[in-house]
Amino acid sequence: MATFSMFGPGASNTPVVSQAPMAVAAEKTDDSRPAKRSRFDYNDGLDVLVGEDEVKFVLHQAIVCTTSLFFRAICNGKWKESEERLLRLPEVDPEMFSIYLGFLYNRKVDMREERSADMKSLKTVTGEALIHLHDRAIHAYALGEMVQDAAFRNAVVDEMRFVWTQPGQVGHQRSIQTLCATVSHRSKLMRYFVDRWAVADYSDCSFRDFYKHLPTNFVLELACVHTEERDMHVADRRVSARDRCFYHDHESEADKCK
Repeated sequence: MATFSMFGPGASNTPVVSQAPMAVAAEKTDDSRPAKRSRFDYNDGLDVLVGEDEVKFVLHQAIVCTTSLFFRAICNGKWKESEERLLRLPEVDPEMFSIYLGFLYNRKVDMREERSADMKSLKTVTGEALIHLHDRAIHAYALGEMVQDAAFRNAVVDEMRFVWTQPGQVGHQRSIQTLCATVSHRSKLMRYFVDRWAVADYSDCSFRDFYKHLPTNFVLELACVHTEERDMHVADRRVSARDRCFYHDHESEADKCK
């Protein structure tokens, strides 16, 4: 069975397909000096079977445990999975897990299925393409909540801020429904979508048109933000005016953005 393994430098989020990694042997060079070892311990891998079809991914404990509290517990706890070095995640989408794997090894998140060379086109996504982009970001963020990886969740929000830059544009009602059904209602991604709605121009009655289709908890969050920030100038409430750290989760003060 083909195995999804680590990403090379500068690779896209499409996982590299390779054979399962072999144990690293310390080879000798011609001058009898030991060859440099890989920075990964290939004997310390964790096999993860993702989705109903059990697509196999190979993770390295030294990498995945750095930011994920979930995998840290799996790898270091007294669990069956810890002993077998095998974990099944049937409820997770393999495509979302590929995005997560890309983050683990490259520290980058790319929510788009295809990256265009035209940077302007990436920042003017609209219509169905924008809804699809939002859905991918929402499900990736939900995966970050499941594996308890704040760094990954923060990277997902940063990617959204990079791509979705059109002022005054709000999330489509379908995306809001997916958001409320998928992530925790007090999440930073929820706040990001709420803030986009909070400063929108309702002069075209779009709010009244969509109001009846928005989930109740989203409307309540929107009302809370309007109340809390009623004395702030609208320009200061825009997501573009917020500090990058505003939409981030941090485990401690030391982890906050510099």
